[in-house]
Amino acid sequence: MKSNLNRLFLAALGALAAHAPLAHAEDAGAYPARAITMIISYSPGAAMDMTGRMIANEMEGLLGKPIAVVNRPGASGVIGTRMLVRAQRDGYTLSFAPTTPLTSEPLRVENIGYGLEDVTAICKTSETYYLVVVPAASPYKTLGDLIAKARTADEVVSAGSAGHASVNHLAAADLGGAAQVTFNHVAYGGDAAMLADLLGGRLDFGVAAVSSVNAHVDSGGVRILASLTEQRVLPAYPTAKELGFDTASASFQGIIAPKGIPKGVKDKLELACREALASPRVQDWAKSVNQVLVYGDGDEFRNQLEADMRDKERILQRIGLLAR
Repeated sequence: MKSNLNRLFLAALGALAAHAPLAHAEDAGAYPARAITMIISYSPGAAMDMTGRMIANEMEGLLGKPIAVVNRPGASGVIGTRMLVRAQRDGYTLSFAPTTPLTSEPLRVENIGYGLEDVTAICKTSETYYLVVVPAASPYKTLGDLIAKARTADEVVSAGSAGHASVNHLAAADLGGAAQVTFNHVAYGGDAAMLADLLGGRLDFGVAAVSSVNAHVDSGGVRILASLTEQRVLPAYPTAKELGFDTASASFQGIIAPKGIPKGVKDKLELACREALASPRVQDWAKSVNQVLVYGDGDEFRNQLEADMRDKERILQRIGLLAR
């Protein structure tokens, strides 16, 4: 039986090829003629890994060739992304990637070795939404209460996130900017660790993905003050914008390839991605794990990545983490 929060949420809505600078002059009509490698820049069993594997498995059947998943975790996705951009430009090496290594880390890390211009956007596959949550016993009953306390002194209110410069961290920082307050940011090694301290009363609030908090909300351990989204993702809870704070943060995921792959190959991959996301098997799986599937073609994905990079540059500059 799905949890109450799940029902609200759902209702609201191989080895790598050798390095080479040029693409093979392979006839796109024959693609794929052999196995494809998909890099996932996170550890086996992580949410990104499970989503990427499910989509890869469905695309495999549509393309008629195996797709071998290769996990290359580390450095917030940078290690896997570096491997992707150095691969052959022939469509036989792909990556299932979130926004962080593509739009935040190139701005934050000097000499990272790649930029958004070094990848081909194949398709957007999914989105992740974030909530402002407090312990059940918190004195803060509304987001306005929390902000009012934060306005009494800089860093008097602690804000937990999944990690330094994570999407959660930047979302909390942008909320602070919109409210003209400074939170005491506390970085953890993922939502689970942050939520453990939140439940223990060692944090004033946290920013976490919907899927990370649903069990704690249903058990009464945490309360939701607001969503950091453009529109409500949970009907019972307002957005920060509704409450007068002009901020919204979401992350999204998709499939990328090295720049310069043949257009015919890109078109085949884009079609396979769209059909995979529409398949009943993938749709049913996504509902079971609260994964929001949102398809966008390559152009839409590229435009959204560029817009996200501009937004992240603004936030990183404000909090002093911009490298260039």
